[in-house]
Amino acid sequence: MELLINIDETNTDSKNLITYLKKLSYVKLYTITKKDSHLYNPEFVEKIKQAETDIKNGDYKTLNSDNIWESLGLK
Repeated sequence: MELLINIDETNTDSKNLITYLKKLSYVKLYTITKKDSHLYNPEFVEKIKQAETDIKNGDYKTLNSDNIWESLGLK
């Protein structure tokens, strides 16, 4: 399992937590800088940006939650 946690390293408690985690043999810590923090697939990011643009331009469908099939034109 992978887990991403953002820790503010300026706090004394967080520094102690990091020190503790480093001592655990089953924990691997990685430092991610803002420069290389591409956590998402670029294709996925592009799809999200395109969807945001489509919504701004009014290119979207609204669904009636009481009758979703009809809203999609499938009934």
